Amino acid sequence: MKIIHIADIHLGATNRKLSNNLQRELKNQNASRLKYVFDYAKNNNIGAILISGDLFHSKNPSQQLVKFFVDILSSCQIPVYYVKGNHDEDFIFADNVFPQNFHIFDKNLSSFSLEENIVISGQSGNDLGFENLDKTKFNILLLHGDIHSKGNDFIDVKLCKNKNINYLALGHIHAFEEGKLDERGRYCYSGCLTGNGFDECGNKGFVILDTENNEIIFKVIAGSRFIIKTIDISGFTSFDNLCEKIDINLKDISYQDFLRVEFVGFYEEDQDKFLGMLENKYSNLYSYFELIDKSKIKIDTEKLKQEKLSFKAEFLSLVSQDQTLSEQDKNSICEFGITALRGDDL
Repeated sequence: MKIIHIADIHLGATNRKLSNNLQRELKNQNASRLKYVFDYAKNNNIGAILISGDLFHSKNPSQQLVKFFVDILSSCQIPVYYVKGNHDEDFIFADNVFPQNFHIFDKNLSSFSLEENIVISGQSGNDLGFENLDKTKFNILLLHGDIHSKGNDFIDVKLCKNKNINYLALGHIHAFEEGKLDERGRYCYSGCLTGNGFDECGNKGFVILDTENNEIIFKVIAGSRFIIKTIDISGFTSFDNLCEKIDINLKDISYQDFLRVEFVGFYEEDQDKFLGMLENKYSNLYSYFELIDKSKIKIDTEKLKQEKLSFKAEFLSLVSQDQTLSEQDKNSICEFGITALRGDDL
């Protein structure tokens, strides 16, 4: 049997750093991707859908969002198994009528038999203490939490080892990740369906678990992504040459992506990067574009040491010795200072 695993949908989530239009675009894209997953399940003989928490972003989602999800469930009819996440409130599921194909796990471990040899279990929260599962079955366990960092949402994955688990379907971490649980089983984070910021970069999608062949497939959903590109601009000789360096690094980026470019490297002090022109140029090519300059002026310290009565050398020396400044602040001050000492416009 093939089973879909998704998590961290966060229907209704917004990114306040984006414009209202882009916020609406992301919210609509997220809802569209969820519908795509259910349509894919209907059209590809999927036996069940697992959702490992955080269906809604708000603890009090709008009735329109709840109805949207209920309508998707009603049109699907495939069994859906859901474990509540840290964004979920009990009243959301108690006060709304969900179709019979929607099964919710609470704080006590419970199980459903999907087929004669497949059992799906789940438990909300992180108070684990269950007995070994039936070793003659293909056992799937749904949990929501962080197996890496200790905190309120920490799950001690050691408590899941050697319990006859074949597949541990996890939610809470918004990037795809899989690993070995023990000699029998594996754990997997499906990641979120849609990135909502530059802390959720890269491809997004869902997991297909093939129980017969014991295989995990991560299926990427096409669409916009949040991407950070680090570009070394060392040695650029002109504005056009700098654009060439950028274009080479961005050749695989789609116009619909949300893009952050970070400059690194060293440049000659007589070169102007024309950052405003660059932002204008590339903002028109992508859904969202921002530029962060971490590059530094190339300073020939040996040459400066030989200069006599040099304001430039004295200025750079004073800045470099200031222990109250960060390296980024020092670089910015040096750039402005050298520009001023050259007599150029700031």
